[in-house]
Amino acid sequence: MEIYFLSLQIVKALHEDQVKLYGGLQGLRDANLLDSALNYPKVTFSQCYLHPDVHYMAAAYAVGIIKNHRSSKVIQT
Repeated sequence: MEIYFLSLQIVKALHEDQVKLYGGLQGLRDANLLDSALNYPKVTFSQCYLHPDVHYMAAAYAVGIIKNHRSSKVIQT
């Protein structure tokens, strides 16, 4: 099974859609934190993913994004 990871463009588009539907702030608070969150599920050791399946990888995305979302202050991009 080939694994497809979320790209920055997809995440930005999803965020934009959610803000349009439910309200909230547009923009990106810290590009480095988002990059870190998006790379968290891709981490490997000895050529094996640390998150053993797509369910764990999805949870890793959630944890990375939630932990890195510390405030609602944004920098417009």
